[in-house]
Amino acid sequence: MLEVQLESGNYLLTIMNYDKDISISKIWSDIEDKGISQKDFYILSNGRIIYDDNTIISGNVKIIPRLLGGKGGFGSMLRAIGAQIEKTTNREACRDLSGRRLRDINEEKRLKTWIEKQALREEEAAERKKKKLQRLCAEPKHEFKDKHYEYERSVLGEKIDDAVEQGFKIAVVNNLELEEKKVKVAKGVKRKTILDDDDSDDSDGSDSSDNDANVNPKKKLACESNESSADNQQSSSSDESNDNNDKKATEESNDSSSDTDIAKHPSWMLLDHEKCGISNTDRIIGGKNASLGMYPWIARIGYSNDLTGSEISYRCGGTLINKLYVVTAAHCVSNLPGSFRVTGVRLGEHNSETNPDCENGYCSEPVQNFKPIQMLVHKRYNIPHFKNDIALIRLDRPVDYNGFVMPICMPVGELLEKNLTGGIAETAGWGIFDIDHPKSSVILQTIKLPILETYECVNAFKNQAQVDELQLCVGGKVGQDSCTGDSGGPLMKVEALNDIPKYYLIGIVSFGAKHCGQSPMPAVYTRLTRYLIWILENISP
Repeated sequence: MLEVQLESGNYLLTIMNYDKDISISKIWSDIEDKGISQKDFYILSNGRIIYDDNTIISGNVKIIPRLLGGKGGFGSMLRAIGAQIEKTTNREACRDLSGRRLRDINEEKRLKTWIEKQALREEEAAERKKKKLQRLCAEPKHEFKDKHYEYERSVLGEKIDDAVEQGFKIAVVNNLELEEKKVKVAKGVKRKTILDDDDSDDSDGSDSSDNDANVNPKKKLACESNESSADNQQSSSSDESNDNNDKKATEESNDSSSDTDIAKHPSWMLLDHEKCGISNTDRIIGGKNASLGMYPWIARIGYSNDLTGSEISYRCGGTLINKLYVVTAAHCVSNLPGSFRVTGVRLGEHNSETNPDCENGYCSEPVQNFKPIQMLVHKRYNIPHFKNDIALIRLDRPVDYNGFVMPICMPVGELLEKNLTGGIAETAGWGIFDIDHPKSSVILQTIKLPILETYECVNAFKNQAQVDELQLCVGGKVGQDSCTGDSGGPLMKVEALNDIPKYYLIGIVSFGAKHCGQSPMPAVYTRLTRYLIWILENISP
C-alpha cells in the first residue's frame, strides 16, 4: 500500500492512498488535479528526492514545498557585520550636550537600577532559603504500602529492646567469666565438676521433705500413665548399677563433646550451615506469643491412637536440623503409653487454628506435613532413669525451605566448650501457658530462662533422678517454665560465631516438676553438645 502525504510546516496531511505500486508520473498527475503545481513541490521517498518519472515506488512518500531564495554568501555576512559595527560604534560614541558619552550614561543607569533592586534581591534570596527549608522539613510524600515493611516497622521497638537487654546480659556474663578465669590463674586450682560434689550434695539439708514430695520428674508427653512408677524404682541396689551405667554414658558422651574438630566429621556437610539459625523476625508458662516466623525450625510431633482411630494430635515438639531430620526427646517417640504412635511431623506452624497464619496483614507460607519413616532413639536412653533423652526422626521427603521453615544451627568450634551457666536461653512451644487455666496454647509461646549451675537440679531431683553434666539445668522462676506439650522442643541461644548472630540448639526439653511453673523448681534439658557426635553418626543423605 502506498500513502502520499503533504508536508505543511510541522504537520503531515495524507492526501492520497494507493493499493498497489504506482509510477511517479501517475502521482504527479493526480497531485496536479488537486491544484498542486510540480514547480512549487518535490517528492521525497525514504529521505531521498525522486526525479525519475518512470520510477515505481511503494510504502510512503511526502510532497515537500520548495524553499525560495539562495544560501547567501560572504558579502551578505560582511554587510550584516558592518551594520552591527556601525550601529554599535555610533551609539556608544555619541555624546550629549554636556560632552558625556552615551556609553557612560547607559552604564550609570544600569548601576543605578542594580543598586535599587539590591534590597529586593536580598528579600528574594531569603524567601528562597525559607522555601527550601520548608521543603527539607516537610514529611516525605512517599507512601509505603508494603505489608511486610509495615509489620517489620511495628515490631522494631520490641526487637531493639530485646537486643539491648540481651547485649547487657551477655556483657555481664562475659565480665563474670573473665573474673573467674583471673581467679583460676592466680590460685592455680582446677575447678571441681559437679560429680565430685555428689556426696556433699546428698547430705545437704536445704531441701525439705515437703518440697521433695511435690517434685515429680515427668516426661512432658500429655499421657502421664507411666509417671507414677518412675518414683518407685529408686533402691540402694539399683543405685550402684545406675552409677556404673551413668559413668559409661558420661564417658561415651564426653568423647563427643571433647572433639573440637567436629566440622571434619563426614556428616557435618549434611547440615545446612549457611541457611541455619536465621529468624524471620528479630523480636510455656509465663510465656508470650512468639512473632510470626520467629522460630522457623520448630516442629510439632503428631500422635494417633490405633484403638480410638481419633484424629492426629500434637503433643511433643522437635527441632529441624536439615532437610530430612528432626531432633526431639526420646520419651516423645519411645515407650509410648497405650496404643499411641507417632504418625506425623508438622513444620511452619504458628497458630494451630489457621493455615496459612497471618499477623498484622502479613501472611506466612502454608504448613508442611510429613510422615516419619525412621525414628532413631539413643541406645542408652533411660539408662539410668531419664538419661540420654534424645532421638532423631527421619522425614518421608525433603523439607521445602522458606522464610517460615528453616533449620537451626548446631554448636561448633568454641561453642562446644563454652560455659553456658549464667546465660539466658530461649524455649518455645504450644504447651500449657497459664497455670490457672491448664490447656494448650493456640499460638506458639516463647520464654527466656536463665541457665543455672547443674547442682541446682542435682539437689532438686536427688530423690527422683540423677542429674549430671550430660544435662542442662534451666529456669527456677515461679510461673515461668516449659510444660506439657513443650517436651522435645528446643532450648536455643543466640551466639555471634564469626560475628554473625544466629540461633544455636543447645538443649532439648526433657523433664521437670509435675506441677510445672507452680514452684521455683528448675527443669532439666538434654545438653546437645554431648550428643553431637551421636547425631552426626546417625544421619544420612
